Amino acid sequence: MNIVQLQRCRVLADFLVGASLLTGGSVAYANRAPEVIMTRWGVEISCSIYSGQTAINGINIGDSHEKVKRILGTPQSVRSEGAGTMSYSYRGMRIKFYKSGNYFIVCDMEVFGEEYSTIDKVSVGMPEKVLKEKYGEADSIDLETHLFPKLSKSRQQEYAKLRDTADYTYHADERISMTFSCRKGVIQSINVHETD
Repeated sequence: MNIVQLQRCRVLADFLVGASLLTGGSVAYANRAPEVIMTRWGVEISCSIYSGQTAINGINIGDSHEKVKRILGTPQSVRSEGAGTMSYSYRGMRIKFYKSGNYFIVCDMEVFGEEYSTIDKVSVGMPEKVLKEKYGEADSIDLETHLFPKLSKSRQQEYAKLRDTADYTYHADERISMTFSCRKGVIQSINVHETD
């Protein structure tokens, strides 16, 4: 690459970052190179997303209940779950909190409505294939299959497509993970979870 091409690349990069900041957009995350870590329980896991990628509509694990209300408004219902925990329910989303000092802190978010999305613009209702495009290969995949041994092969395959599910989990670190549950090739729910 010569000097002129390099300068053009820098100008283009500066323009794209500037345009994103001026329009209030966020700079998209790149796929993180998988990193294998040892958890405090002595289990190896791979981590292939950044913790910022687990935000849902601007809400992150560790945010206060006050911030959640500022972003999403008053919840449809508030439920005390005992022992310093509670949850907020919104149309298409449920958020769990634990008590930390004077605040309740987000520890789990479950999304089942299409109106919510990750910072990478992935939402319920999108095709399953978008996960690999946005996040790369999942850190773990849990498959639930159903067998119908007394039916014909074609009928078995037809029913399996309707009932089989795949859960794609991406770890940010040993504590925070994001799981996409899919059925029939479509994202059905998103769960962001902090492990104790």
